[in-house]
Amino acid sequence: MKWLGWFFLVVIIGVPTIYVAWLALTTKHHSVTDGSAYGFSIGDGKEETISVVKKLITSHGYKKISCAGKLKWVKVKNGIPAELYDCNIIYVAIGEEGDLQNMVRLTFSEGELSRIYRHRQYYELP
Repeated sequence: MKWLGWFFLVVIIGVPTIYVAWLALTTKHHSVTDGSAYGFSIGDGKEETISVVKKLITSHGYKKISCAGKLKWVKVKNGIPAELYDCNIIYVAIGEEGDLQNMVRLTFSEGELSRIYRHRQYYELP
């Protein structure tokens, strides 16, 4: 009977606690509203920011780009889509598949970069 108590403690409480801790430790949420990060600088205009995106595409292997609400994920092998210049939120996917598991979100206010948000996770949720 004593081992049943330990089994309950480890399986019912311990395993979920370890899983939640692992999720928290392997996910990165980083938001910048002042200064610079990942090659982008707060206060830059869209032209400057998109030129940085072009540089990062060739040097760091950024794979896809998207515009919130206007443009689905587009592979960037053929250049930057024109719709991107009208966007207030631009998603730049990093890595193999280019999805929201590893991306940078660039938010513009009044034509200037106002927020840089980085999201990275090493796992895929069902």
